[in-house]
Amino acid sequence: MAVELSNSVQKLRGIGPKGAEALKKMDIYTCRDLLYHYPRGYEDKSEIVPVEELSSEVAKVAEVTITSEVRKIRVRSGRVIVQADAADDSGSVMLCFFNQEYMKNVLHRGEKYRVYGKITGGRFARDMVNPEVKRADDEFAGGIQPLYPLTEGIRQNDLRKAIRQVLDESIGNVTDSIPNGVRQEYNLATAKFALENIHFPTSEEALTMARKRLIFGEFFTLSAALSLKKGMRKAEETKGWDISPAKEFEKSLPFRLTNAQKRALEEILHDISSGNVMNRLVQGDVGSGKTAVAAAASFVAIQILRSLRRQLRPSDLLDQARRKAGDP
Repeated sequence: MAVELSNSVQKLRGIGPKGAEALKKMDIYTCRDLLYHYPRGYEDKSEIVPVEELSSEVAKVAEVTITSEVRKIRVRSGRVIVQADAADDSGSVMLCFFNQEYMKNVLHRGEKYRVYGKITGGRFARDMVNPEVKRADDEFAGGIQPLYPLTEGIRQNDLRKAIRQVLDESIGNVTDSIPNGVRQEYNLATAKFALENIHFPTSEEALTMARKRLIFGEFFTLSAALSLKKGMRKAEETKGWDISPAKEFEKSLPFRLTNAQKRALEEILHDISSGNVMNRLVQGDVGSGKTAVAAAASFVAIQILRSLRRQLRPSDLLDQARRKAGDP
């Protein structure tokens, strides 16, 4: 029976009750939560590079020949290090395996292997520590593989298999939050394509398209929510207040406001006197004069409050509060 996005992750193969409890630590409860648990990075094992292009920054695959006898070294702490020299036509590298004594029987001089990892050491002493190893005729599976944020009790392979199952069985139930017209205007992929390729990208280009679509989707949803909230606030009505105190404040300043300051203040005062609920943010570079604008608006607000206090007695304010709350 196919899983639904609303199902508990416990229904997925390989998760079970213990896995479900572990995933709760990352706020993952349902298959939908798991679908939107994006990778933190990727392993790209789809391309074989020369040894000279191996780097300390990004793990890559190289095809090498073992050029020395495989050595087993036991250090003072009791740990075992297995070492073997390897090379291709472009350069050489020493493979080092800590506490993996079995590697002495895996590697053989004169045979070719594919190794995946990063380089350590300097220019003349290049090592690859604990690389993944395959025989030359055995490709690394999966090409570009996702790396997920983990918690204790959950392995990368567990998440990969579980998310693969959700994609295979439930991706058809995903609805696209972006209208087709908007998606076409901005040349965006569908939600289904984006979710498939953010988890298991078929290429770097597909991964880029998936990221663009998902980032756009988050901003689109946020923008729509803010627009809806703004519309709801505009529907609320209040009293248009007296803004004349702003002139008094401006005259008291030892300097003249700039044109930009005047324009920002005029917009704020317009809202205060309009009878609509206001929600504004004063934004500008350091030293641009934001404080003066905010102070002027605050001065007007204070004068309005003082005026209200003179007009209403405390008992009147209490009666108004009770009526608003629905009390008799």
